[in-house]
Amino acid sequence: MSDKNNDNRIDTPSDSEDLSSLISSAIENKKNGDQPVRSAEIPAQPPKRQPQTSSRPQPGRRVPQGAPKRPPQGTKGRPIKQGQRPAQSAQGQRSAQAQKSAQGQNKRPSAQKSAQGQNKRPSGAAHQGQKTQAARPNKGAQPTRSANSAQHNAQRKAPQRPPVKPVPKKELTAPAAAENTAAESETEKKAKWSKKKKTGVALAIIFIVFFLLLGFVVFMFFHYTGMLDRNTSEAKNYSKPTLNSSEFVDESDTFDKKSQEDELKAYLKKSARKISNENVINILLIGEDLRDTSEDSRGNTDVMLIISINKEQKTITMTSLMRDMYIYMSEFNYSYRLNAAYHAGGCEYLEECIEDYFQIEIDRYVRVSFQEFITVVDTIGGIDMKVSDEEAIGMHDPMAEQNTYLGNSRETDWLWEGGDLHLNGNQALAYARLRYVGNSDWERTERQRKVLKEVITKGRELSLLKINSLLNEVLPNVHTDLTDGEIASLLVDVFDILDYDIQEVRIPADGYYSNEIVDNMDVLLFNYNANAAIIQKVVYGDCKTVEEAIAQYQEETGDFYAYNSTYDPSYNPNYNNTNW
Repeated sequence: MSDKNNDNRIDTPSDSEDLSSLISSAIENKKNGDQPVRSAEIPAQPPKRQPQTSSRPQPGRRVPQGAPKRPPQGTKGRPIKQGQRPAQSAQGQRSAQAQKSAQGQNKRPSAQKSAQGQNKRPSGAAHQGQKTQAARPNKGAQPTRSANSAQHNAQRKAPQRPPVKPVPKKELTAPAAAENTAAESETEKKAKWSKKKKTGVALAIIFIVFFLLLGFVVFMFFHYTGMLDRNTSEAKNYSKPTLNSSEFVDESDTFDKKSQEDELKAYLKKSARKISNENVINILLIGEDLRDTSEDSRGNTDVMLIISINKEQKTITMTSLMRDMYIYMSEFNYSYRLNAAYHAGGCEYLEECIEDYFQIEIDRYVRVSFQEFITVVDTIGGIDMKVSDEEAIGMHDPMAEQNTYLGNSRETDWLWEGGDLHLNGNQALAYARLRYVGNSDWERTERQRKVLKEVITKGRELSLLKINSLLNEVLPNVHTDLTDGEIASLLVDVFDILDYDIQEVRIPADGYYSNEIVDNMDVLLFNYNANAAIIQKVVYGDCKTVEEAIAQYQEETGDFYAYNSTYDPSYNPNYNNTNW
């Protein structure tokens, strides 16, 4: 009975040993700075497997030498059956935990893995099972404060880094986010633009602007040229023009008409060669008689002016052709004044006659009426002219005729004294048409050249708006055979051409013509060879004046005669050799 009681006896630590264990655990926790841990808050650890037999003495308990070894016992002092794990005491658990902590320190995990392991939260059933163990601790191995403190100290000794939390982006409203995105996109695009791309874009813009301007210029060019009268078909008029009563001369003929006509025919046969030069363009300017314009018929022309543009010599030569020069018109088989060629065959036939008698090529012609001349002068603001008292009074007759056709009163724009005057279009036209003051047609052609020269000078000062207004009003009444290409070529060089030197020539030249009367009208017989050579030397050569051309011609030919070889001076009672 006593043996049975001895076998069932349970050895438990005394109260003093439990108290000392608790005190030592509290002291250790305080040294380590830990807080007391409640058993309910620490999950129960599964019992560690221990060897069934161990000769190692229990920590905290002395075993005297030679004392018999006690068999392994359970938690309540009962002997452990075969195959059963011995339960560890609280002190043994602390010792095992300390040993495990020491082993863990020898194998320290990296800071990143430790941080990740602590931040990792058990999921699902594992998390729920952990809570269950915390709520229901294992009865076989109750955790003590010292064991939990050792585990906590081991965890504290391991280096831990706080997890790097991503910085939250500032939330933006939808419009602000769209603007931010657009700004970032624009910045990226600008950053991607290289110098080559910027240069390409700049060149593209320049080309676009250039082609737009070019298109506008081309449009305006065809707009203006489309206004011109290009009708070159003109009817032939085989009847002689009627002599104006104011030009009738009641005197007999001063030369043999038949012999003069034969001489003209012979000259036309041998004057087939015409001078031309690619650097020179000759444009014949034709001014219609005011009366012919008002009657819508083709009569004689009062103005015949050759404008020669020499790009090589950089000169503009204005050659006035006197209308009373006596010529033979082979196509119509009669002789008359030069201005009658326009009445007979129009602009083209007048051009042909000038080429035949002066052996130069007329490239193109331009015909204007006196109304257009008035418009041009008024548009440029008038011209300044030095007018004598005699000229001022003499302008009354042509101006009265002009006022009749313009619908003005008879004395409109009349002048009563001369001086340095500013003339409007009506007055400038009367000044250019004035014939019966001074040396008749000689001074008349001189006045025409003065007026035209002043118009060119004032035209350089016109603004683009005034030029546009002038062209729109004048061009519809301008008749020409100039092509669009020729006009374009002149316009390209117009600013250079306006700076050319202006030269003046009158044909026939002094000393190489004579005043004659035939069929009751005043005419001029002229030396064909001499006057043709004078025009050629000024227009195509290097002579700047008529005097230089005459001197050069006389040096080359020795021809000092006004008449041609077949002229008979006995027909002219006023002939005097000393005048030539």
